[in-house]
Amino acid sequence: MTQPPDDQQPKPDEPTYPAYPTYPGATPDGGYPPPPAYGSPQHNPYGGWPPPQGFPVQQSGFASWIERVGAFILDSLPGIAISFIATAIFGEPIRVIENGDTVSFETSGSAIVAVYGLGLLWGIFNFIYLQGKTGQTIGKMALGIAVYRAGTTQPIGFGLAIGRYFARFLDVIPCYLGLLWPLWDNEKRTFADMICGTRVYKIR
Repeated sequence: MTQPPDDQQPKPDEPTYPAYPTYPGATPDGGYPPPPAYGSPQHNPYGGWPPPQGFPVQQSGFASWIERVGAFILDSLPGIAISFIATAIFGEPIRVIENGDTVSFETSGSAIVAVYGLGLLWGIFNFIYLQGKTGQTIGKMALGIAVYRAGTTQPIGFGLAIGRYFARFLDVIPCYLGLLWPLWDNEKRTFADMICGTRVYKIR
């Protein structure tokens, strides 16, 4: 009976260790795989969720002109309500007698400050803070649309929200042409969207 060579016989002083499973992508000799080329898509061999890309919302096309108009109307209602309430509280009542006895309110002094001040606060909250942070105003939330940077799902941020708010004045200067432009534009853009690089998407 032949004996195995001495170098192949287990030595009593050397403990034996169990073999550990290799990780996915390991080379046959147990080494590490070469790193992927720069710019190549990364693969997660262990599965799991991919890392988030921007705001975690999926787009489903551009918002229609009707949806945008509907969102604008809904956004305007709180401002109108604030104006009426502030006028009724801070305005000075004037009795007008014309085919009957009626009472109207005059906005002057503190009433003007209250009306415009509250309206300004609402505009800052709704169109700059809320839209800059989430991509949606109150009206956009109700109709399931949002404004993001073009080709992304990232909110536009406060700085761009301010710029887009003032760029909207360009939509109304040429006979409201900018507001009507989404009717025939492939990406449903207004002039403000073109200037600021934003798009309004459906998100539900």
